[in-house]
Amino acid sequence: MKWTAKCPKCGKTYPLEDRICPKCGYNIEDYEYLDPKIRKILDLEKEKRLRREREENPEAAKLYEQEQEKKREEEERRKEEEKENEESTAFIEDENGITHLMLTPGLMFLITFVLIAVVIILNILY
Repeated sequence: MKWTAKCPKCGKTYPLEDRICPKCGYNIEDYEYLDPKIRKILDLEKEKRLRREREENPEAAKLYEQEQEKKREEEERRKEEEKENEESTAFIEDENGITHLMLTPGLMFLITFVLIAVVIILNILY
């Protein structure tokens, strides 16, 4: 079954698999109000196309898999770095060039508790 799309920019109807309007050059994937059903069809068509390309060219399939593995490793490394950054203190510079000390909630609680204890002890002693 051939699906068609109506260009949101110029109104021309064209095959959905083309993705780009032949009249004005608008890419249907860029349309933010695209019907979720059509977006799903586009994703399925994209997967079919990629699968065909991988079957036709095993070398390209190997490169694609290596690229995907590299992306997964990079994503894992980024998540680990974010986790480490969340668990530690850091000095962060804002847009005005002012440096701020960023503390984790646990460390902030500990500092607050110690300061309150010091104030109470000083009030008792003096």
